[in-house]
Amino acid sequence: MAGRVFVAAGTRDGRELAGYILQQGYQVTASVVSSYGESLLNSYQGIQVSCEPLDEEGFIAYFHQHGIDVFVDASHPYAANVSENAMKACRRAGVAYIRYERQQTPLDYDRAYYVTDYQAAAEQAASLGERIFLTTGSRNLEAFARAEALQGKELICRILPEPEVVQLARDLGFTP
Repeated sequence: MAGRVFVAAGTRDGRELAGYILQQGYQVTASVVSSYGESLLNSYQGIQVSCEPLDEEGFIAYFHQHGIDVFVDASHPYAANVSENAMKACRRAGVAYIRYERQQTPLDYDRAYYVTDYQAAAEQAASLGERIFLTTGSRNLEAFARAEALQGKELICRILPEPEVVQLARDLGFTP
């Protein structure tokens, strides 16, 4: 049995997976990047929580300091940097890497539009109405706030209630 499992648990699926691994008798560290994410893990007694964002070198140091044997990547599908850094760190540190992929939800909706990037999403959204609800996350707000096609449209965003994220949204012209 592996000794210690590190779970990149920035999604609900990741938190539930970390809890499940803990219930199987493993020592678990769950990694999140916000105090909000940390508060959601409080219901899992026995999980060690890490809120420190880690790059490749940071992962390697953490693995060695805490005796990590397995890395479970249950990060958000768009968190490509986390996955890339974790894979490189695991290779270098000799830690097993497992990627958890959430099941795709088929969209059977005649008004679903598929685009290749955020600029195309902004242009498509602008063509569909005057009020646009964004659930893309704070890292992509700027693409929509600055999109010429969306000037004069009402943009509403759903973001984490973290002070720095709220400030970023305010800086981009969003109001609470």
